[in-house]
Amino acid sequence: MWTVIDIVTSEKKAQSAQEKLMMEGFLVKILPLRQNKCYQILVPEEEAKEAYHVLVETGLS
Repeated sequence: MWTVIDIVTSEKKAQSAQEKLMMEGFLVKILPLRQNKCYQILVPEEEAKEAYHVLVETGLS
């Protein structure tokens, strides 16, 4: 099951987060939220906590 670990306000931010997480070995999906032009960053549920910490540590969240 996929879990949302962050919501960002631009496609560029979503792509930066995806690239960093993929470099760290995480599976990542990005889904646009049409109503407000935001993007969800999703990872497998069992990796969510660790992936979120990577985003926080790198200033991407």
